[in-house]
Amino acid sequence: MNALVHRDYQSPTDIQIRIYDSSISFFNPSGLFGNITVEDLKTDTYQASTRNKQIAEAFYLTNEIEKYGSGFIRVRDAITDYPTMKFEYSNLGHGFLTQFSYTKQKISTIVSYEIDEEIKKRTENFTENFTENFTENLRYIFESIKNNPTISFDELSEKIGISRRSIINNTNKLKSLGILQRIGPDKGGHWKITKNNDTE
Repeated sequence: MNALVHRDYQSPTDIQIRIYDSSISFFNPSGLFGNITVEDLKTDTYQASTRNKQIAEAFYLTNEIEKYGSGFIRVRDAITDYPTMKFEYSNLGHGFLTQFSYTKQKISTIVSYEIDEEIKKRTENFTENFTENFTENLRYIFESIKNNPTISFDELSEKIGISRRSIINNTNKLKSLGILQRIGPDKGGHWKITKNNDTE
């Protein structure tokens, strides 16, 4: 959205988005507009100028833009809960490059800690190695079930974006660890998150 609003439409270069496993970058074929600098953008008091005022106004009137000139402030606020997230940007003259990257994905400090601790406690009874992706799926499932104990396999699949079969495999792993129980059928039943020595 930012690139569409602020790009130089006289440039033949495309907006470029590059997506990797742990980072995403955006290249806008235009440098900063007006007298603003990269150092200015690092403050919460910068005064932004708009290159394409009519485009900015159109997005503002359709509620796609919350407020003029507040994007970098809101981005910094949004990533404060993700301590490993890096927000980097540079003015290249022929374009503006922005990149987000992280070293470890963070979903929820409490949830991640809770499930990690439970897995540690029960590792001796579970010998299969967890891949990073598999562990992240476990955390998503654990968080979703914690927030909604009546959630179904199909709802979990849609919410998390993996197949129903993968949901079943992952919940089976949580059940084999003794962390999760399914009480009743998929429709009409509910989940129970258990602790060590917790019985129904």
